[in-house]
Amino acid sequence: MGSAGAKAQREARRAKIEEMRRAEAARERRNRIITWTLSGVIVAAVTVGSWYFVQDAQKKEDAKEAAAAAPVEGVKSFKELTQNHVTTPVDYKMSPGGGR
Repeated sequence: MGSAGAKAQREARRAKIEEMRRAEAARERRNRIITWTLSGVIVAAVTVGSWYFVQDAQKKEDAKEAAAAAPVEGVKSFKELTQNHVTTPVDYKMSPGGGR
């Protein structure tokens, strides 16, 4: 009888240890899945964020170039004018006159 009780205790202990090992393996598997999933989400977020900021910077640069290339409102052009186009002395507000 004593050996039958000891045998049952050993079997119960083995079953309990096996259940604990299965639970630990499931926990490790769950932690591994969570780690890989979070790593993938972080990499995707960094990639998308980087792409967004690069595109935004490119749009700003394109807008800046378009604004620089646009004609200035109110500018007049005169053809065939020389620096001697007036015959009387001119009194400029600045000395020398602007543009020289």
